[in-house]
Amino acid sequence: MVVSALVRQWTSRIFTTTTKLRQIYESFRELLEADGEAHDLMAELSMLRHGVVRMDPVAVARLYERFSAAVTRMVVQYRRLQPVDGALIGQYLRKIDFYTRFLLAPPEELPVEPLVLDLDDCGDVRLCGNKAVNLARLGREIDAPVPPGFVVTGNGFHRFLYKNGLRPRINDLLARIDLEDREGLREISSALTALILESPVPGELVEAMQTRAEALCRTGGQDLLAVRSSALAEDGEHSFAGQYASVLAVPAPEVVRAWQEVVASKYSPRALTYRIKLGLADEETSMAVLVLPMVAARVSGVMYSRDPRHPDLVAVHAVRGLGEVLVGGRGCGLSGRMRRDGLEGLLVTAGLQEERCVLTESGLARRRLDHRKTEWITGEQWRELGRWALKIEDCFGAPQDIEWALDERGGLVILQARPLLSDAGEESPAAVPLTPDPGKVLLADGVCAAPGLVSGVVINEAQLGKPNQPCDGILVTGSTPPSLVEWVGKLRGVVAEQGSVAGHFSTVCREFGIPLLVQAGSAVRRLVPGQEVTLDAGACKVYPGRLPAGKTEKPARVSPGCRRMRPVLDFITPLALTDPARENFRPESCRSMHDIIRYVHEQAVRSMFSAGSRSGGRRTRLESDLPLVVHLLDVGDGLRSRGEERDRVGLEEVRCRPFLALWKGLSHPGIDWRSRCHFDWKSFDDLAMAGGLARPGSDFSSWAVISRDYLNLNMRFGYHFTLVDSLWSGESRTSYCQLRFAGGGGECSGRLLRIRFVALVLERLGFSVQSRADLLEARLAEVGEEELERGVELLGRLLGATKLLDMVLRREEEVDDLVRRFFAGEYTLGAWMQERGKE
Repeated sequence: MVVSALVRQWTSRIFTTTTKLRQIYESFRELLEADGEAHDLMAELSMLRHGVVRMDPVAVARLYERFSAAVTRMVVQYRRLQPVDGALIGQYLRKIDFYTRFLLAPPEELPVEPLVLDLDDCGDVRLCGNKAVNLARLGREIDAPVPPGFVVTGNGFHRFLYKNGLRPRINDLLARIDLEDREGLREISSALTALILESPVPGELVEAMQTRAEALCRTGGQDLLAVRSSALAEDGEHSFAGQYASVLAVPAPEVVRAWQEVVASKYSPRALTYRIKLGLADEETSMAVLVLPMVAARVSGVMYSRDPRHPDLVAVHAVRGLGEVLVGGRGCGLSGRMRRDGLEGLLVTAGLQEERCVLTESGLARRRLDHRKTEWITGEQWRELGRWALKIEDCFGAPQDIEWALDERGGLVILQARPLLSDAGEESPAAVPLTPDPGKVLLADGVCAAPGLVSGVVINEAQLGKPNQPCDGILVTGSTPPSLVEWVGKLRGVVAEQGSVAGHFSTVCREFGIPLLVQAGSAVRRLVPGQEVTLDAGACKVYPGRLPAGKTEKPARVSPGCRRMRPVLDFITPLALTDPARENFRPESCRSMHDIIRYVHEQAVRSMFSAGSRSGGRRTRLESDLPLVVHLLDVGDGLRSRGEERDRVGLEEVRCRPFLALWKGLSHPGIDWRSRCHFDWKSFDDLAMAGGLARPGSDFSSWAVISRDYLNLNMRFGYHFTLVDSLWSGESRTSYCQLRFAGGGGECSGRLLRIRFVALVLERLGFSVQSRADLLEARLAEVGEEELERGVELLGRLLGATKLLDMVLRREEEVDDLVRRFFAGEYTLGAWMQERGKE
C-alpha cells in the first residue's frame, strides 16, 4: 500500500544522521528568537502611530534598524530550512526595507557655500529659513518697512558641525532621549548645548559674520544687534514660537558667540520636546540665524490679520517698550480690534502690563511702568497697523501673525511675518449647562487664547516635574512663558493669570489643540490643586467636576508626529497575510514587514513540522507501561543523560516538557491501552498489516525529536498517523502546539466521523482547526504556558481515546454524544461504542 511505503520511507530517513536535524532545529529556534524580537520591536514602532510614545527620529531610525535586523535574521534562518522559498521572500524583504529606510532617511546636510547672505539676497528657505526669507520678500514685493540685516545660512550651521565632527555625537545623544524622563532630557540637553558652545567656529564663518556685523552697525544706525533664529522648519507649517533663543543687544564683536547661543538653543529641553512631538528630524530643522539692528522701540507688539477668535476682525496687541514682555507671556498692555472691511469700529481694551523692557546704551533694562500715560498709540497708528496687516496677508495669500515695533520717532518697523496658526471660527461646544447647578461656576474671567472644552485635575507648575504625573492635568499658573512647551504632553488645558493671546505659548497651544485661558486674574486662588474641573476656554469659564454624561470633548487632534510616521508604518505594521489557506499566502503578496514576519513564521513552522520525517539520528527507546514503542532523538537537553549512549531510558530520564505533558495525557488511567476487543482485526488485509504498521498483539511505534522545550512527535496508531509539534518558549507569542491527524483503518465514513469528533473537541480546547477529508490540522497558540500545558495534556487524552475509534463510529448523531462524554472524563469511547452497538 502507498501508506505503508510512505511510512517505510519516513523510517529510513529519521535514523540516518543526527547532524542534519540538529542544524534544522537550531535554525528554527534562532528563527523563533528573532521572531519574538521582531514582534517586540514592531509593537514599539506601532505605538508611534498612535502617539503613545514620542521619539526623536534618530531613535526611530535606530529602532527600525534593530527591527529590520531581526526580520532579516528570520529570513536567513528560514532560507536554511527552505532555500528556494527563503531566497524569494528575501527579495521582497529587501524591497520593503529599501522603501522604509528611504522614508526614514534625514535630508542631506551640505557644508558648502554660501555660508552667509545679506537679507536682500535671501530667497531660498532651504538656506535661510522662513523668517529671513519672509522678511526679505516683504521688503522686495511691497516695500514694507523692514530693517537691513544678514543671515548665517543653514550651510553655515552644517559647516560648523562638519568641521567639528559633531553629527555622530549629536545623533548618539538624540537617540537616548525619553520625553517622559524630564531629568534625563535636561542632562542630554546640557550635553548637546555644551557640544555647540565648546566647539570652535570655523575661521571662514567667523570672518564672514564679523565683517557683516560691523558693516550693519555702520549702516543701520544702531551699535547693538539682534541675533535671532531662522531655522529651516520655523515659521512655516509649524511656528516653533518661542522655542529658540533670541540674543538681543549684541555688540558687533560678540556676534559669533551670540550665533553659537542661538544654535545651542536648538537643543534646549523645550525646543527638543516641540520638535520631537512634531516628528521632525534634527536635520530638518537646521539652524539659520538672522542678524538685524536693534530697534529702540517705544511700543511693540503682535498683530493678526485675522483674529483667531473673530475672523472678520484684525487684532493688534501692544506693549510699551520691546515686545519680549508680550511674547514671553508676562503681560499685555492694549489690544485693538477693527473690522477687516474698512478698518472701522476700533475697539481698544486694556490688559495688565507692570513693566517694560527698554534698550539702553549698555543693553536691555527693565523699568516699572508709568501708568499715568495712557495715550501711547493713536487711532491713526492703530489703523496704520491694520492696513499693513492686510497688505502683508495679501502678499502671502494667507492670514499672518506679524511682529512689529514703533521706534522712538513713531516709525513702524516690521520684524517678522509668519502664517497664522489658529482655530479660527471654532466655537465652544458648551451649548448647555455643564453641571447640575448652572449657577455654580468656579471662574468666569479671562481671555480665550486657544479654544476647547476639557476636563481634568488642577495642577500647578511644581507638580509638572513629578515623575509619573498623569496626562490629565489642567495647569493653573501665573504666566505663560514659552518654556511651558516642555510640558504640553502632560497638559489637557491651561489657565493663566497673565499672558496674552499673542504670546508664543498661546501660538503653540493653538497649534497643538490645548485649550488656554489667559488674563484670568484670580485663577491661582480659586482653583485648588487636586480639584476636578472642566475648562471651557471658549466661554472663559471653569466649572467644578468633570463633563457630565452625554457631553463629549472635542476629538483629540492627530499629532503632526503621528501623521509623519504613518507612511513609514504603512510599510511595517499592516498585515494582509492572515490566512495560510488562501491563495495569496505567498511571498509576492507581502506588502509590509509584518507580512514577511507572518509568512516566514508560518512556513518555518510547517517546515519544522515535518522535520522528523526528513532527518534523524541515533536513537534511544523509551521504556514505559504503555504499549507504545517511542524512539527518542535528543537535539538539546531533552534527556537527563546522553540518550545516544543507552539503548533504553525510563520516563524519569526525559526532560522535554511538551513530551511529558502529552505523555501525562496519553497515560491517563481512564484510557484503555490493553483491550482490543472492540473491533475485528481479522477484517483487515494481512498483507497491509505486515507493511511496517502495528499488528494485532504488537506494540504501536512512534518517534520523537526532543529538546527541553521542543517536541516533534510522529505517532502511528493502526492505520492512522499523528504528528505533534510543540514549542514552549516562555513567550505566549512564540509558544504553540500543532497537530496533524490523518488516515485510519476503518471505512471512509468512520474516518470522517472521527475527524469531526476530534475537531469539535479541539475547538472547545481553544485550537484553531482545519480539516480536509480525513486529514485534520490544528494549532493552539498565543496562550499562557499553563493553558498550553493543559491543552497538550488533554490532546494526549484525546489521542489515546480516539486511537481506533474510526473502527466503530457509524452515525453522525453519535459524535455529539462522544464529545459530551469526553469532557465528562470518559475516555474508553471505543469500548462504549461497541457495547452500544450490541444493544
